[in-house]
Amino acid sequence: VIVATGYGDIDTVVDAMQNGAFDFITKPIDAERLIRSLENAGDQVKLYRELAQLRKERWSDQYWVQSSSKSMDSVNDLISRAAPTPASVLLTGETGTGKSLVAGLLHGQSPRSDKASVTINCAAISDHMLESELFGHEANAFTGAGPRRKLGLMEVADGSSLFLDEISTMKADLQAKLLRALEERVIRRVGGTKEIAIDIRLITATNKDIMQMISDGDFREDLYYRLNVVEI
Repeated sequence: VIVATGYGDIDTVVDAMQNGAFDFITKPIDAERLIRSLENAGDQVKLYRELAQLRKERWSDQYWVQSSSKSMDSVNDLISRAAPTPASVLLTGETGTGKSLVAGLLHGQSPRSDKASVTINCAAISDHMLESELFGHEANAFTGAGPRRKLGLMEVADGSSLFLDEISTMKADLQAKLLRALEERVIRRVGGTKEIAIDIRLITATNKDIMQMISDGDFREDLYYRLNVVEI
């Protein structure tokens, strides 16, 4: 956006630039000045496009999981087919098998890759704090919440990918809240009443036997099927 106006005071200039204007030209318009500004704007757009392309190339085939085994070829094939879709992906496997790497590749090859993905390890945070981290909270929503509203990671990841590592450690009440968020595509901050629309691509991971946990009553079956649209 190039702003042209007869009001060239400094406050107007600052306000225009803060609201996204590329340049500010006062009237009467100097033709050479306008042409130079348009050329500079075109160069800036070109640079942004080149940067976006470089980011995509960063996650090109040379960054797939490198292995000569057929099983890893199968993993790479699943990544390439699942990454461009909005489908939720469940990553399973023992600790150290590269689930975080695969999550990064899924995001890097997705249409959401221009925005940073968000990651949280569910096992590293207490149940109470995990709810606040995921859904956010209003000011003074609970003891220790503080006087300011906090955005949850599901809000922060809006338009991008959210990776929940060790999802199997999540307790039943929080599983239910996550299920509702996925079904209705809305969240409600802790202590809040307003429903907030979200658009996230969810990737989860676990090193546990989820089916056994379902049989034991430790994990919701309906949530499992929401998470496991694609399993790698």
